[in-house]
Amino acid sequence: MTQQQVKKLDIDSKDIMGENLEKLKKMFPSVIKEGKVDVEALRNVIGDISEPNQEYYNFTWAGKSEAFKIIKEKTTATLKPMKSDDESVDFENTQNIFIEGDNLEVLKILQKTYHNSIKMIYIDPPYNKDKDFVYPDKWSEGLSSYLEYSKLVDEEGNITSSSAEDKSVKAGRKHSRWLTMMYPRLFLARNLLKDDGVIFISIDDDEVKNLRMICDEIFGEENFINNVIWEKKYTVANDAKWFSDNHDHILVYAKNKDIWKPNLLDRTDEMNARYSNPDNHIKGLWKATPLHAKSGSNSNEVFTYTFKNGVVWTPPSGTYPRYSRETLKKYDENDEIWFGKDNQSIPSRKTFLVDLKNKGVVPKTIWKYDEVGHNHEAREELKNIFLGEAYFDTPKPVKLLKRILHLGSDKNDTILDFFAGSGTTAHAVMALNAQDGGNRKCISVQLPEPTDKKSEAYKAGYKKISEITKERIARAGQRIKEENPDSNVDTGFKVFTLSESNFKQWDDTPKSKEELQLAFEEYKDNVKEGSNQLDMLYEVILAKGLSLNSKVQEIDVGSKKMFKVDSNGVELLACFEDEITQGALDEVISLRPIYFICLDSSFKSGSALKTNFVLRFRDADILFETV
Repeated sequence: MTQQQVKKLDIDSKDIMGENLEKLKKMFPSVIKEGKVDVEALRNVIGDISEPNQEYYNFTWAGKSEAFKIIKEKTTATLKPMKSDDESVDFENTQNIFIEGDNLEVLKILQKTYHNSIKMIYIDPPYNKDKDFVYPDKWSEGLSSYLEYSKLVDEEGNITSSSAEDKSVKAGRKHSRWLTMMYPRLFLARNLLKDDGVIFISIDDDEVKNLRMICDEIFGEENFINNVIWEKKYTVANDAKWFSDNHDHILVYAKNKDIWKPNLLDRTDEMNARYSNPDNHIKGLWKATPLHAKSGSNSNEVFTYTFKNGVVWTPPSGTYPRYSRETLKKYDENDEIWFGKDNQSIPSRKTFLVDLKNKGVVPKTIWKYDEVGHNHEAREELKNIFLGEAYFDTPKPVKLLKRILHLGSDKNDTILDFFAGSGTTAHAVMALNAQDGGNRKCISVQLPEPTDKKSEAYKAGYKKISEITKERIARAGQRIKEENPDSNVDTGFKVFTLSESNFKQWDDTPKSKEELQLAFEEYKDNVKEGSNQLDMLYEVILAKGLSLNSKVQEIDVGSKKMFKVDSNGVELLACFEDEITQGALDEVISLRPIYFICLDSSFKSGSALKTNFVLRFRDADILFETV
């Protein structure tokens, strides 16, 4: 075995389009020719497909091809752990995650680790108002543009305020630009959902039509659940030019509508108040239910039933019996038929509350402000947390997110919000866990969008929106803990920031012999200057598709610092020391991890040591990779 046979760790993001091509190839091998789809061959195996100039129903915009190009581009970015108490809260123990960075790059990074793992996504994206759209087209260029932006410098190349005027909006590209921003993010988000997962998306009238169209394309129109109308205001805007705008939309799509079902809502006291027990029945509270129904099976027979007290019942004209004779007999024998206090009323069935208490209520598509909160309530929540300031104009109320979480997740699920904004989703996750004893985990992603220098947030020291988000989550968590002292609710969060890779990337551009030699010399040690071992470890964790919540332990192995990683039973051992020794490698074998990963450059003594241990690791069933 030669040195070249040692497996190199792939630190690039998941190749989404490449995997789709492989899936197509497995189904129809004949349609893939030299890595591309043969359209004629595809037509032969699946039937008619649309010609390029054929008219058919389609949704497109200026920039749609760019959106697909963005999806295809892999990222070499990574996430840098911020363990200090100034950044994270209880980093070592919490299962919640906060990521500061461009959500497009972050979603690409998360593809390996969280593919098919997220139960529920909620996002409140920019509504495409002139003042709140801060995603420049140049971000499609990748990480470098994001890093330039996130330095928050002046107009020499960076946006400095969310209220900056955008020329492309004036140029008539408003909807196209917004769609090009949203499409790849939703495409990547769908890959993260579990098969029984669901996404809720808040939006207003300006883009709801376009959002519905791209969601139909990405999730499949057959997986559209509903358009929920949320009454976001309780007052009427009398200065409105046409109508007072009192609602937002919440679009709901399942990954697979045949699998996903919403949890039922809890019954209210008002609903339960309709039940009484005038006859002191042993089963308790009940309400009367008619024995007839508006629909049923046609029959020439006139349905009649004689109860044991001699009352003969026939459904009213134009209606049908709700129950069979056998069922009516069972109810009659169990004293579950009501004939009125005087036993002279039309008979009805006693529907008992005890039989319904665990069944709950099917959610409606109109959510009133008195049930799930409103914008003013949300601002007051923030003012309460920040002692007088809200910092956000239109945050979402915690009650609204608790309703969404109740419907879309179970107690141990993972929730993702990649437009975290004011941090309501993370707040609601903690609050609901405290309420029902759940262990939901929340992943929040927020762009380090600079605050306006004239804003109260900037004056208070918050230079980026993400700083406000983190502070809100931290303060809300502290308050929840104080209000629930006996609860074990997780109110912490690990912070990660979007960053360049810790490892040099090989440049594939053509080179002369001299340039190639220099490149090889430069690449011998491929660790970038300034990279630390913990940063490298988390880049490896992501590259291997392991959880950011993996248990990490620093240990001494053969006098070398190593990291032991346990991720849901998958054990990895990693070493990033400048030089690795035979003694250390001997101890690694005795520990028997599933994976062992180290720097390629750490074999200072030459290729013989590496070649020897490649064989020994193979014999010990240890998967050995270098980076």
